[in-house]
Amino acid sequence: MQFEDVFQFGKYEGLKLIDVYRGTLNINRQLLREYVNFLLNTEIRFHFEKIYGTVGFQIVDEFEVTEEEIKTLSFRETGINQDGVPYGELAVIVSNIESDIELCLSVGNQIAGYEIGGFCSLAGFNKSTNTGLVVGADPGYISWCIKNIKGFFISTQEIEKLEHLSVAVFKGVHVLKKDGGTYEYFPKIEIKKFRFSEAIKQLNQRKAEQFESNDSKDRINYREEGPRTYGYDSWDEMAFYEAYEGDTDAWAHDHQ
Repeated sequence: MQFEDVFQFGKYEGLKLIDVYRGTLNINRQLLREYVNFLLNTEIRFHFEKIYGTVGFQIVDEFEVTEEEIKTLSFRETGINQDGVPYGELAVIVSNIESDIELCLSVGNQIAGYEIGGFCSLAGFNKSTNTGLVVGADPGYISWCIKNIKGFFISTQEIEKLEHLSVAVFKGVHVLKKDGGTYEYFPKIEIKKFRFSEAIKQLNQRKAEQFESNDSKDRINYREEGPRTYGYDSWDEMAFYEAYEGDTDAWAHDHQ
C-alpha cells in the first residue's frame, strides 16, 4: 500500500493508510458527542456502574450531552396524580463526578477496558456509524496487517517515511467541572512517534520483494481477486479473519 491508498477491508475500511497511521487532533465533535451519549445513556453506563461501584453515577437519571457540555439530570417530583403515581421533570443536579465520567469515557480506549468486559472504543464506535471519519492513530493496526494479512505490505521507501511522522493517539475524554452539574469535555490526545519492529520491517521487505518478483500478469487484483486468492468469498468474510477486526489492544490482551 501507498500513503494515499484506501483500506478495502476491516476496521478502517474506507480510510487512507496515512490517516490510520497518523490519526488526527481534530476529532469530529458530532462523532464525539454521539460517542459520549452512547456511553452515558445506554446499558454501557450500567455495566460501568456495576464494575466500578460509582455511587455518584447512581444519583443521575440522565446525562444531557451537547457538542460542548455534559449536564447531570435527576428526576424532581412535583406532584402525584390521582392514581398515586408521582410526576415531575428532569432537572440539573449539583454533583462532583467528573473523575467518574472521565473514566467511563476513557477506559474503552485503553487495554484495561478489555479486562473488565470490553467497553466500546471511539474507533469501534466510529466503525459502527459507517461515517469513515478519521479518529486516533492506530499504527499498530498496520503492523498487524503486515503480519497477518497475506499480500499486505507497504512500499519499503514509505515505511521509513511513516516513522518520521508524529501520530495522534486518542486516549479518551478529559472532563472538567463547570458550574452546578455541568461539565466540559474534550479529547485526550497523546502525540508520539511510532517505530515498526525490525521483525515487521523484515517481513514487509520479504513480502514486497516477493510481489515485485512476480510477473505483472500474476499479480493480484487486490480489490476484486484478493479474497478468493486467500480462500475467502468476499472482503467481509476476509475481515472476519482479522479476529477482533484488527483491534490491536484486544488482540494484545488475549495473546499475552
